[in-house]
Amino acid sequence: MNNEKLLAFANKRNNPEQKTTVINASDNAQSDQWLKGWLAKYNIPMTKPEKVDQDGTKYLYVPCPNDDSHKDAAIIVNPDGALGFKCFHDSCSTMTWKNYRLMFEPDAYSKPSESDDSIEKERKQSQSDLLVQFLNDIELFHDELKEPYANINVASHTEVCPCRSYTFRLLLTKRYYEKTGKACNSDSLKQVMGVAEAKAIFDGSKRKLDLRCAERDGEFWYDLANHEWQAVKITKDGWSVVPAPIMFRRFTNTAPQVSPSINGDISLLRPFVNIKSDVDFNLLVVYIISCLIPDIPKIVLPLSGERGASKSTMLRVLRKLVDPAQKELLTFPSDLNELALILYKNYMPAFDNMSFLNERQSNMLCCTATGGGIFKRRLYTDDEEVILSFLRCVTLNGINQVANKPDLLDRSILFDLCRVDEEHRLAEKDFWTNFEKARPSIFGGMLDILVNAINLKPKIVLTKKPRMADFCLWGVAIAEAMGWTGDAFTSAYYANIGSSTEEAIKNSPVASAVVAFMIDKASWQGKASVLLSELTFIAETEQIDTHAKSWPKAPNLLSKKLKQLKANFADVGILYHTETDQHTKTDTIMLRFPKAENLPPQSPQKANNVPIEGFEECGDRDCRCGDTKWEGFVSTTTEKT
Repeated sequence: MNNEKLLAFANKRNNPEQKTTVINASDNAQSDQWLKGWLAKYNIPMTKPEKVDQDGTKYLYVPCPNDDSHKDAAIIVNPDGALGFKCFHDSCSTMTWKNYRLMFEPDAYSKPSESDDSIEKERKQSQSDLLVQFLNDIELFHDELKEPYANINVASHTEVCPCRSYTFRLLLTKRYYEKTGKACNSDSLKQVMGVAEAKAIFDGSKRKLDLRCAERDGEFWYDLANHEWQAVKITKDGWSVVPAPIMFRRFTNTAPQVSPSINGDISLLRPFVNIKSDVDFNLLVVYIISCLIPDIPKIVLPLSGERGASKSTMLRVLRKLVDPAQKELLTFPSDLNELALILYKNYMPAFDNMSFLNERQSNMLCCTATGGGIFKRRLYTDDEEVILSFLRCVTLNGINQVANKPDLLDRSILFDLCRVDEEHRLAEKDFWTNFEKARPSIFGGMLDILVNAINLKPKIVLTKKPRMADFCLWGVAIAEAMGWTGDAFTSAYYANIGSSTEEAIKNSPVASAVVAFMIDKASWQGKASVLLSELTFIAETEQIDTHAKSWPKAPNLLSKKLKQLKANFADVGILYHTETDQHTKTDTIMLRFPKAENLPPQSPQKANNVPIEGFEECGDRDCRCGDTKWEGFVSTTTEKT
């Protein structure tokens, strides 16, 4: 058979009644039936019977396109289905299956036709169109940081879901399947999620979202985080459980809170916390209820105590009452980015079994207590930033006091727990069974007290305020609401501040050396270099570690350290001041220790009640710098003075 005849066979593919079968370039036969059908379609005869080798290779003998006298030309079907062509003559060695097939189907290995592309595009487009239609039933909005969210109708309530989340992707997939009974492709999902983000950011309204606690129009809200998306609405008229409005965000670790009991009883908490004195228990209750107040600086709660003091259990109890979580106790991370993520996603992060906080970690916890955040790059491949902001109720524990930096201690209430006696211990199962029975009533009691405190707070007046002024103001209102007195609370709180001061001085070699140096002096003044020599000498006498990292190695570093400790010195009656010589531009350090006026550090009054000659009042009534006349702290209400 000559080439013209073969080409004639090939021309039969133009018959409009015949449809060309396209096989991709992998040259794998779909089946023997397809190949034999292909040969019959183009009227290609078999020159002799097919042959099958022992390994399963098949030879289908066909006319040679170069010379019809060659009787050994064959289409080869390998055991794996791959096709080949072989003519056992040297003049035909360049002929392949692909070349052979192209003689009959010139477009066999071309890309799919435009019509095929159009069909596929139309199929994808129809999926995208249907998914976009689902967005019409979803309220899209963005938060104050321009993060896109969706408010989704689920059964009889609505839920808030980030548009970039895996949950939102699953929701779209589920709704598409319910509508069509089929799965949608990932490209369509990605496109529609992008549309949702754009609509939320550019067309959606701006809404403030909070974690667990929120305030809107003077009303407090607490997210129960249950499956019904309910929240507690707290006003001066009372509290009630209602469907949660669009104001809360939830994360993976957020767990449901129990439904509060009406006419609850906060005193039921007492058996579940290892607090011995009534004063400390009342102070703890004030702290717990203050955690439900949104948008005020939060007290840090570091627990310390020997092994077996029920520190971890107490953290779990507090977290169950304020911010239930899937994983209640957390490990403190060494990386600040990981720490920021934990703080962002937990309203009351509880860090267990800690032994040390470095300067940067302590500073971040300070920012967390008063409100802070960090910038992070969203992806390593671009420069888009995401902001993680947080105002959280941080709790932590350790055998020794972990909070030892002055700034963090200023924001803390310290509790040192004693070991639980063996006769008072309970089995873990019994303890938590009893607590879960009491939890609805305890939580209800917290809400009852908060309602009363909301009514009392406008009447509270403090003549002086500490650093955590908002907590102190609310603390007086809560104390009055729970039957304690405001004066009793302020006395307990400032006594605790005194303990924090002692802790700060004890953990600072410089502060300890200054206190030891000034113990028998009414005043001292001189250069920083001289004072550093004096402190180094007294440190050796008092066995204070001068090799510690925090010990200053130069006079200028000593000046910086003294400035950081100025408020702590004032709390124990040592007044620190510097004067700069305008000619020499050198600083003179002045220390005063008016022992006659000095009071114990745990007293709410300060040692600098009487102005010292050479010191001027700074004029800031909230200042604790040591230069201000301090008159103590008195709370009053319109009913009580």
